[in-house]
Amino acid sequence: MADNANCILAKIAREEIPAHIFYRNKEYLAILDVNPILPGHSLILPRRNITTIHDLDDEQKKWLGISIYDVSQILASEFGPDISILNTSGKGASQSIEYFHIHLIPRYVGDRLWDGDKSRMVTDRSSDFPRMSPNPAELVELCAKLKNHYDAMR
Repeated sequence: MADNANCILAKIAREEIPAHIFYRNKEYLAILDVNPILPGHSLILPRRNITTIHDLDDEQKKWLGISIYDVSQILASEFGPDISILNTSGKGASQSIEYFHIHLIPRYVGDRLWDGDKSRMVTDRSSDFPRMSPNPAELVELCAKLKNHYDAMR
């Protein structure tokens, strides 16, 4: 396991630096990506320092499934049911940050990841696919909406 305690995702997971957090449970939290591929692009982060999916213990595995389901429901409440869920673990998979995380990206036919009738998944930073740059106020507003959807689920 890499020494990743000082990476930005580890600091966010420990809530040491600000982030747009809209979901928490005992093992994970969910944040809005500040450079999303599409609106609503979110990350699920473990609260404990984990490098890849292969480092998860049994409790983290159990709560990961719960977290993915819950966050996908929150995002569906705001964006509709279509979603891409993915993780890259390891250099060969082009993991760019050595901190385990799951991407959840709300999708719709014709979004900017579509090329004619083919969907392109371009989450790898090495693809040079341009990321969006929403203004901070938009992220605050969306985070509040997602928190409301989460509160309504509980």
